[in-house]
Amino acid sequence: MHRRASRYSSRVHLFRVQTILRSAAALSLAVGAGCAPEQDPAATNEVLAPGDEGASIILTAPERAEAIAAMQSVVHGPIEEPAPATHGVRWSDVPEAVRLACFETDMAVVRRRTEDNGNRIVFELVTTRDEPGTLIVDRLPPPEMVKASARVGMFAERADDAANLVREFERYLRLFGEKPGFDDPA
Repeated sequence: MHRRASRYSSRVHLFRVQTILRSAAALSLAVGAGCAPEQDPAATNEVLAPGDEGASIILTAPERAEAIAAMQSVVHGPIEEPAPATHGVRWSDVPEAVRLACFETDMAVVRRRTEDNGNRIVFELVTTRDEPGTLIVDRLPPPEMVKASARVGMFAERADDAANLVREFERYLRLFGEKPGFDDPA
């Protein structure tokens, strides 16, 4: 009799465990399906939190005209439009032109410092061969605008690499100057 009771309780226990597992699986499917959004919230432009109402708004034509009129009402005098650089280059484009020139010549900027009241920027560089380099860019009066000089190698022995760096820097600086933007303040 003890054996029968033991088998009976084992079957009951197994039945209960299977029932619990089935219920848990069904519950997780129901909860998971109910919590998932039908569409990606970013694609629907839904407001997801209080205070986010202004995060992404598409203005109607009258609202757009009202917003532009409000912005124009605080401007006095002529409005400067973005245009290519007056003298072909902008001082503000120097750091980005250096970054791209270094990329083209297998170098990287390690440190940058400004000297001479902001009229000189010294870029300390390193090559992929772990050699030091320096690029000095001086701000000049128009029409020249900038002058660059470089040294590459422990004893400045890599003159070809330095010349290539300056050439790439000047090329990128001219390309940035062709792009519409605002000239640097005098």
